Amino acid sequence: MRAVLCQYCVPKDARPTADQAPLAADSRMEESSSILAAANVLLLAQQPVLSVLSVTSSASSADGSNASAELNPLTPFDVIDARGNIESGGKGLCQVCGDKSHGAHFQVQTCRACAAFFRRTCAGGRSYKCRRATKNCDVSKNATLNCRYCRFERCKKVGMKYHKSVDDVPSDVPQTSIDVSNIKQEVVTPSPADPAPSTASVHYDNHRVLMDIDRIHGSIASILEGNVINYGPSLGASAFRVVYHSTMDRVKYAYEELFASEMRLKRSLEQVIKVDIKRILNRLSVNYVKYAKFLMAMPQFAKLDMKDKWLMYRRATSLFVLFDTAYPTISTFGYDVKDRRIIFDCETCADVDNFEFHAEGMPDVTEREVNKVFIKFPRDVINNLVTPMRKMRLTEIELVYLQVLMLWDIRSIPEVSENAREVANRVYDEVSQEMDKYYRNELRMSTYATRLVKLCSIQSEMMKYAATKKNAHQMGELFDTFYCDLYGPKFLSRG
Repeated sequence: MRAVLCQYCVPKDARPTADQAPLAADSRMEESSSILAAANVLLLAQQPVLSVLSVTSSASSADGSNASAELNPLTPFDVIDARGNIESGGKGLCQVCGDKSHGAHFQVQTCRACAAFFRRTCAGGRSYKCRRATKNCDVSKNATLNCRYCRFERCKKVGMKYHKSVDDVPSDVPQTSIDVSNIKQEVVTPSPADPAPSTASVHYDNHRVLMDIDRIHGSIASILEGNVINYGPSLGASAFRVVYHSTMDRVKYAYEELFASEMRLKRSLEQVIKVDIKRILNRLSVNYVKYAKFLMAMPQFAKLDMKDKWLMYRRATSLFVLFDTAYPTISTFGYDVKDRRIIFDCETCADVDNFEFHAEGMPDVTEREVNKVFIKFPRDVINNLVTPMRKMRLTEIELVYLQVLMLWDIRSIPEVSENAREVANRVYDEVSQEMDKYYRNELRMSTYATRLVKLCSIQSEMMKYAATKKNAHQMGELFDTFYCDLYGPKFLSRG
């Protein structure tokens, strides 16, 4: 049997060089000719490849007959691998955790999170201890706690093998493992849009809210270690012009794909008095992955060093309230400044003056502490963010512009490199010029100073809100009254 190595499992220094690339391309020419032909036709027609390109594949049934697969359009989550084959996220289940598989990684069908975990463990020569000292912990996607020792043992048991280079892979799959103690750290390049993880399991231990943060962190790491993510119409040369997306174009497409599309789904919205904490945390675990994807939609961010990426990402996690709560509330309930309802997710809302946080199974003392400390934050969102946004009738372009300004305001991060600071200044200049064109050409405003002042005020309130909420979590941990894995420093300090 031939060894199977996907493009994400092969170290960068082992991939074909510029001199070798033409030879590799020639060997794949015949196999991918139909795909290339279809792509060229669509390019000339100026149609977005990702939204209309479809392929026909045939599969053999059990009795040996062939059946044609249905035509499915490509989405931003589909991958064209190194051989020109189109994979829609892979088939079957991950052999490690049982989640949906997204192709062969390290010779085994796995999900992206387990593949990234195995790569980091092997490349870094890491060792773990069983959390329960039983060495038979549950490592399925629904496990209460994630034991990294048992997860890694499961990876080896199902046959995952780490190789230093392509030359280390013989014609037949080897039965012995390669020594990984001295292997240098490598970078996994994930698919353009690594799918969000399953909602994390939540359980309680006195005042502590415990979650499977390893899986979430693995998904985030695989995205930040990858390449820039393109949303919206495809890039490239058309028959008449070169297609170019500005920074504002890119982040607008990313916002629509990752955040706005969620609220456009027609779902019944229930107004509740008791807001389920588990629902909030599960949505946040999914949004953490969206935040990474949004940042990676900007080439300026994608090209930064990994240290700068993680520093900016950790700070950014507290700055997306405008995207995931404030503006969805306005989109759902309109511009009435007297409306006190707020969106918690696509199916749940509440009156900020008449609700409380609740979670089945949470100790009463923890629930009281949560409400004592955190019940004021939804009110702050309505009073200090949603209401000013309603009064000025904030547009989506202004929303995205405001988000970009906050994400690239890295003056408060002393560890960030000088290169990142220079990039931030260039991003500021570019998006400011684009907004000048937007105000003058689209809104027909000869002067827009008043709107900029209002945007600055909202930005100031957003930064104040993020700092206050961060302090609340830190005080809860310091005085041993409340702690959540997803907000804790152990999660956000990784990278």
